[in-house]
Amino acid sequence: MAAPLPTQDILGVFKAFKDDVQTTLLRPRGLSIKSAGTKALTLNEPVSTTAGFWQNSQSVSSKPPRWIPQVEQQAGGRVTARFALDAAGQRIAMGTSIGYINNRDGSCVVCAFRVMPAVKLTGQGMGWDFPAGWEYLLVVAFATPLPAGTSGDPLSDFNPVSGTVDFGGGPAKKTYPLAFRAIVKAPVAPAAAAAAGTTYDDVGAAIARFAGATLYDGTQDLERDRLIADLSTVFAPTPAQAPFALAEDTALVGIDPSVYRQIEAAVNSGKRHIILYGPPGTGKTTLAEYLAREVSERDDGDGSYLMLTASSAWSQQDLVGGYQPLGGGTIGFIPGALLRNFDKPAIIDELNRCPIDKVLGPMFSILSGQSSVLPCRVDAADPASPFHVVHPEPRPGMDAHEHAPAPAWRLICTLNTYDKTQLGQISYALSRRFAWIKVGAPADPDVFVSEMAGRLGVAVPNPIPANPIGAMWRAVNAIREIGGAPIVDFIRTIRALNSAADVFALPAGAAAEPFLSAFRTCVLPLMDGLSPREAGDLAAGISVEWALDAAKAGRLALDCAEFSA
Repeated sequence: MAAPLPTQDILGVFKAFKDDVQTTLLRPRGLSIKSAGTKALTLNEPVSTTAGFWQNSQSVSSKPPRWIPQVEQQAGGRVTARFALDAAGQRIAMGTSIGYINNRDGSCVVCAFRVMPAVKLTGQGMGWDFPAGWEYLLVVAFATPLPAGTSGDPLSDFNPVSGTVDFGGGPAKKTYPLAFRAIVKAPVAPAAAAAAGTTYDDVGAAIARFAGATLYDGTQDLERDRLIADLSTVFAPTPAQAPFALAEDTALVGIDPSVYRQIEAAVNSGKRHIILYGPPGTGKTTLAEYLAREVSERDDGDGSYLMLTASSAWSQQDLVGGYQPLGGGTIGFIPGALLRNFDKPAIIDELNRCPIDKVLGPMFSILSGQSSVLPCRVDAADPASPFHVVHPEPRPGMDAHEHAPAPAWRLICTLNTYDKTQLGQISYALSRRFAWIKVGAPADPDVFVSEMAGRLGVAVPNPIPANPIGAMWRAVNAIREIGGAPIVDFIRTIRALNSAADVFALPAGAAAEPFLSAFRTCVLPLMDGLSPREAGDLAAGISVEWALDAAKAGRLALDCAEFSA
């Protein structure tokens, strides 16, 4: 649905159109709309009612703030438009210049310029009128982005017959075909809708015919919707994909089925980047690897992925790239790990171990579908050398200093919620660019323990008389949630200490020793930083579940107290 007009004038039409086209068509493709004369409503350059053009055309020759076509009512009442002519009837050279743009990032595919007609007054020897409020928006589009240029490159030599326009100045000037042309009407006060023997609507229709453009009424929501729909045909539609489905990984025990469904929903809703967060040991890393393989194959990759473990020593240079010595006393740009592996998913394990905002800073724009200019030139010694640029998707004819991810690239990160102090390093600006999916502990600890024990070769009785490991796990989770990985280690450690130990019987007497040793080895270190009260509650809860005698319960309480803050 079309965005509402913020103001009832030509700038309101432009701003609403810009919002619509950026949101629906351009930003998802990493492209942009450029314009001129759209910052201020008033015009500072004087016009000539004698010439029907700029009073001093040379002062605006390189950067015309408006396109001025001349409009005249012919015998019989038909209104026609043309390029501006001088007093001798010769075409004014700069009359074919429709505007100028700043396309230094090379992303422009749509241009919008203000059109201010000079309307011929009726009568012999009469001059020209520029009726107040009579402006239109000229919208042109290209099938591929215009090349990167300077801060003010003109669009000149507009040829409505061939449907072309020149872009650039000097040696860079080239002719480009127009894929779309539109004239958009703006709000005009009823009292000003007729002037110089004609009407605003008739003049707009004449300019549209002359320019080979379709006429749209920018004051109407439905007309602006039609404009966007027609403009969308210029761009190749994103190929439709079947909904992404992530089958449950049978090798991953304890992952709730809802986690898989949330991942599917995130991918299918367009979220490319995902953070799997939760307590330690829940299988986040293994799940991230499984997800990376699956989405890589779906997105035309080969199933491979880049695995990185975050480090507090990381800098932008490690992931994105930066200047490095090249030998011989020279330096140059060396791509970082992400840019070198832009053809596959990248997993960043334990994301909260690194200063991620600083490390990924230049990639913020990429994560939301926009281009980003890196602060590194191709030739560090040449001030005129272009900067390295990262685009959100590949473009035709990219130069060596332009980088773009393949369809298979995305970020899949894991994050432990255990160390709360580290979470402050991830800003809101970065976090909203990811889909956050919690991977928690299994819903039923007893079922997890019995299933994993069977996988580890432990005899599982039926029925199970007791589940002391599951009971211990529930007591731990009441204080601080942990995943299944430490529990698997717990079972293995007990079996290593005493191969005859029965993990499905209460650890009475001497049988408690391997349980206590496994707890100290596999679980207790994860409780570091508990408050003294939490440590006491943890020891008391496990002592009750395992029916420990006073001596063993006292030792356990001391062990837990050593890990309290």
